[in-house]
Parts: sequence; C-alpha cells; structure tokens
Amino acid sequence: MGNYRYALFSVHHPMDLYPVLVNEDATRSSPGVVPIEGMRLQDEEALRTWLRRAFNSDATKRIIANPYAQASS
Repeated sequence: MGNYRYALFSVHHPMDLYPVLVNEDATRSSPGVVPIEGMRLQDEEALRTWLRRAFNSDATKRIIANPYAQASS
C-alpha cells in the first residue's frame, strides 16, 4: 500500500502540557454526533479518557481494518 497514512486526530499543547487541544477528523463522526473539534482537555485523566474513546470508536476500527482488507485482496 506504499506510504499510506491517515491522521486520526491531532493533539496540541503549551510548554507546560495542559490543557491540551485535540482535533478529530470531522468526517469520522457518527450520524447525530457533534464532532469534537478543538476540545480542551484540562488534565491527564481527561486526555486518557478521550484517547480511550477515540481508539475504541467504531470509526477508528474501520479505518484500521480497511488497509488490512485491501492488502489481503
């Protein structure tokens, strides 16, 4: 698949780390769910909770599964 890349999200933070600003790809949002754009996370617990949700989402699982399915075709 060459150098296939897909950005799931980005995380930006100041020098002292928190709060962090996370941006999700708006095209991955589920119908009826407002995309998390520019959400501020105030501490490590909030960041871990957000990362857990982002990595466990159905959209992320589909995005990861698609290249595997194409590679085995």
